[in-house]
Amino acid sequence: MNPETLAKLRGFCRDEAAFAQLQQTLTQEFQPLQQEIEQAQFQVEQQQALSRVIARLRESIDLETIFQSTANEVRQLLGADRVGMFRFYPDSDWDDGEFVSEDVDPEFDSAIAAKIHDHCFGDQFAVHYQQGRMQVVADIYNAGLSDCHIKVLSQFQVRANLAVPLLQGQKLWGLLCIHQCRAPRQWQPIEIEFVSQIANHLGVALQHAELLADLRSEILERQL
Repeated sequence: MNPETLAKLRGFCRDEAAFAQLQQTLTQEFQPLQQEIEQAQFQVEQQQALSRVIARLRESIDLETIFQSTANEVRQLLGADRVGMFRFYPDSDWDDGEFVSEDVDPEFDSAIAAKIHDHCFGDQFAVHYQQGRMQVVADIYNAGLSDCHIKVLSQFQVRANLAVPLLQGQKLWGLLCIHQCRAPRQWQPIEIEFVSQIANHLGVALQHAELLADLRSEILERQL
């Protein structure tokens, strides 16, 4: 119930207790409807953002451009503090990597080019992410995470983390990371699904980039 409507109703109600009861009743009645409206609005915005990302994938073969525009779209829609694409170094057994692209609130440190070593991930979790697992953490200090995992996340001021695998075919190329740094955050199912869809489309871009690199290599070999 918006303030203007409540003000009008207040003019017809002289009894304070009766008005308070009326306000409470109306709030309870309209709250589910308001939530449905907000969810529907988010779904529309989500589809618009997804369409823009897909359009850019078709317009460009440059991964850096695709990553940067996608990070910006996702961060703005979710109101997150940081959205970044993390890449594992080849042949590191998923122990090492770095952020290759991000969009971050100026209040927080950039993670770009930060070298990360996390043997815990490579040893315990990489195989699960390669099978499509994602991490949904509302508060890294209250989620039963290992000390080494908390150490990696805390260096980027992360409080809530949503990490989705970026798959290049069957290979775990990296992670799409959504960070909330100001405070814990309960990630909503609709948000998780949206990020998963984005990661799937980025995976297609990664496959295209790999195929293009193979084609160029083959052409070069023929020219020698």
